[in-house]
Amino acid sequence: MNKKIWIFIKKILGFIGCILFMGLIAIAGLVCLSIQWMFNTWNNLTMDELIFHLTAPLEGTNEGMIREYLSVCIAPVILLLLVMSILLIVFRKKKGFLAVMGICTVASLGATSVTVRGAWNQLGASSYVKNQGTYSTFIDDYYVDPADVEIIFPEQKRNLVYIFLESME
Repeated sequence: MNKKIWIFIKKILGFIGCILFMGLIAIAGLVCLSIQWMFNTWNNLTMDELIFHLTAPLEGTNEGMIREYLSVCIAPVILLLLVMSILLIVFRKKKGFLAVMGICTVASLGATSVTVRGAWNQLGASSYVKNQGTYSTFIDDYYVDPADVEIIFPEQKRNLVYIFLESME
């Protein structure tokens, strides 16, 4: 092949590598900061509660909480990307540039895996995942169809317990 084509392909691959590198750094930073923010915001969070928060609509959510997340998680990631972009531009022609990119990639993957593993253990996600595939006979054992039962009220009235659930989608 022509030498110009090889140089062009090398530049394209280098550009794609830098984009993937920056994306990986951004995702790693966002995951680590988000997990830290999550546990600082909700101290004793369980996996059930996390799933609820992730699937609940944002409508009615305190705007202060959203602003806090943006300032604690998104802003540092944007700053990190700016710093990494400047470093990539300044040092792209220097010797050892690829080694530094490799070290940063391994470090970001390591930090992310340690953070995710810690969150996995703290949330009890293993038992949550295990229980999702387990069939329970609780409802089969205790459910009574109201159409099949005759309701008879006692002569002496008892207290009525009225349970009201608010904001249950």
